[in-house]
This record gives sequence, structure tokens and C-alpha cells, in this order.
Amino acid sequence: VSSTAIPTSSTFAFPPPILDAFRRDKLAVLFGSGLSLARDVTGNFPRWNELLNRFWDQAVLSGVWTQAQVTSKRAFCQSGHLSLESMLVELDAVKIALRNARKYQSALNAVFRPRNAESGAVHRALEALGVSVLATTNYDELYEHAEGHSARKAYTWKDADKVISDIQEDRRVLFKIHGTAEHEGTIVLTRTDYAEAVKHEPYQRVLSFLLQTYTFLLVGYGINDPLDLDLVFSLNAFVFGSSARTHYALMKEVSPADRDRWQRDLNVQVVPYQNHDDLPSILSAVRTGRS
Repeated sequence: VSSTAIPTSSTFAFPPPILDAFRRDKLAVLFGSGLSLARDVTGNFPRWNELLNRFWDQAVLSGVWTQAQVTSKRAFCQSGHLSLESMLVELDAVKIALRNARKYQSALNAVFRPRNAESGAVHRALEALGVSVLATTNYDELYEHAEGHSARKAYTWKDADKVISDIQEDRRVLFKIHGTAEHEGTIVLTRTDYAEAVKHEPYQRVLSFLLQTYTFLLVGYGINDPLDLDLVFSLNAFVFGSSARTHYALMKEVSPADRDRWQRDLNVQVVPYQNHDDLPSILSAVRTGRS
């Protein structure tokens, strides 16, 4: 198999609404950091729980903080369980320090735009799927670097109003709902960033429009990914109640309790699979209509 080939699709038990939405061009894919961690992806991209350490390292390398300062912070955070809230606050602190020294963009480049970055088969499978709407919480540019990306316009949450316009004109879009690492002003990473995004009305309108117009398939997420997934899908279920559209999430190793919670609270149905390496062929199975 060549380096750019997409694995042959295999039979996979998709719920019929996913295949029906794909046939009607009403399937959208929301992909997360799991895709950036695929084994054939290069660039050493971080997991969510590694972000703070990566940015602390950048603070030391750029001379913003001393190694002793960062060592002290690590010791404090490792002395007990670091809550999500505390982590976001710490990310705010290191972001402010880096921005004040005009080093934040350089740090983002180092973490999310490494020079050796190369996309994987799953990114090429996403492009081959050909859905009109792709959305991601990822900051990296791996999808944009995948073969055939040039026909799809990428927008961040700050350009949310342009997304609906392009969709209504049958243009294919990539909606980077947490921003893109090449523009530091678009990044949603810290507690302050999340608070700003939540208040951005065009962003909320676009999310509402997409959630009610398209059936989403989530790929590359853990069941407890932080903040925005729960917020977005909880809002969908709360505002629209029983009329809210059901969305789906491809996930590995999910407990029955978590599956029930996502179905009950978020109106997201988990579709389990066994092996992360199978994701490209699973996505290809959507395209070929197999179930």
C-alpha cells in the first residue's frame, strides 16, 4: 500500500441514520485530537493532559520562566489531582506570560505546527468521504495538509458567520471551532478563551444551525473530552428537547454508564469500534454505504 493510499473499507455496523444522512449530504464529521495521535501521523502532537507541560516547556525554552519556576509549578500540580478547572487556569497563566513576551505564537508553532508534521491515513479518509461540513476542535493543520484539501475553505470560530454562507452556497467547509495554531488570536485553549467563545453570538448561531441541520459523526474523541463537547451537545438537547437531532460518536472502550450518559444528557449515541488503526477503513465504509 502506498503512503497516500486509504485502506480498503471493511464491513462495519453503522446505525442506518448515519448512512441515510450521508446519502442526503446531511452528514457532518466533527474530529478531535485522537486523529492527530494516529500511529502514522508525525509531529509528536500532545494529548489533552500533556498540554500544560508542553507550554511550560516552551516558557522555559523562550526564557519567559526559569526551569526552577516550572519545576515548582509541576511539583504543586502533581501533589494532587489537577482538576480541569485548575489546568485551564494554569494555561491562562502561561499564555499571559508568553504573550507578554511576544512568544505565544512561537509556542503554538512548536506544539501544534512542528516542521516535520505529516497527516495520516485517517485524514485522507476524511477528505475522501467528501462531506460538505467538517468541523474540528484541533488546532493543528494536519487535515489542511492532507491530499485534496484545497477545495475546502477553513474558517475559525471568529469567522463563524461566513460558514453558513458558504454552506448555503454548496461550498465545502472546515470549521475549526477552537481556532487554528497559525493565528494566535483565534485559539480557544484557556479558561478565559472558553469564556470569550461562549459569548460570541455568531459562533453559537452557527453551532445551533449545524446541530439542527446535520447529523454529526464524532471521530477521535474520548468520552470525557473537556468543556465544549458537553456544552454544545447539552445545549442541543436542552434547547430542542425531544426534537433535538441525534448525533453519533465513534469511540473505543466505552463503559455502559458513559454510553448511557451521552445518550441521555447529550443525545449522542456511541458507536463502538475495536481498533484505532481501523478508523480509515471505517470512514471508508460510510462512503461505500456498507453496514
